[in-house]
This record gives sequence, C-alpha cells and structure tokens, in this order.
Amino acid sequence: MLAWTIYISFLGVLVLMLLPRGNARIARAVALLAAVAGFGVALAGFARFQAGEITAVADAPWIPALGIRYHLAADGISLTLVLLTGLASIAGILFSWNI
Repeated sequence: MLAWTIYISFLGVLVLMLLPRGNARIARAVALLAAVAGFGVALAGFARFQAGEITAVADAPWIPALGIRYHLAADGISLTLVLLTGLASIAGILFSWNI
C-alpha cells in the first residue's frame, strides 16, 4: 500500500505536467484528487497494519550488478508519518486554493 502513495503522487505530477498552462482550476482539482487518493491509500494501509510488526511493501533488485535493491518497508511510526504527510498535503492544497 505504501508504494501506491508514491505512484499516485508521480501520476498526479505527470497529469499536471500535461495540462495546458493557463488552466489553474483543473490543476487544483487534479492536485487535490491525487492528494486525497494518496491519503486514502495510506489510510487503508494503516487500517491493515498490525501493531508490533514491520511490513515489507516492496522488495526488488534495482541494480543487481552493484547489489542495490529497491526495498520499501513500514512500521507503526512510518505509517503514522505517511498519514500525516497525506493530511498535510490536502491541507496545503486547500489553503492555497485561491492563490
């Protein structure tokens, strides 16, 4: 679940980059939609979390020749911080809505 918060954010940025330059209303809506979707995924991941364990979200070889891996894991503190980040991004978008 945690990896999807990253993917949703990148997808939102990609959509924002493809929008016409002067259309602020749609840009705000896309940013808010991406933030709410990321927060929803983080909330679902938090609800599935069982206290006292570390959940491995993604583990794949990235550059095998150098022994580098893409490893993403979450515990209770990091999931709480992901929720807080999602809430802060929604609040930031809403507070800057008229700018």
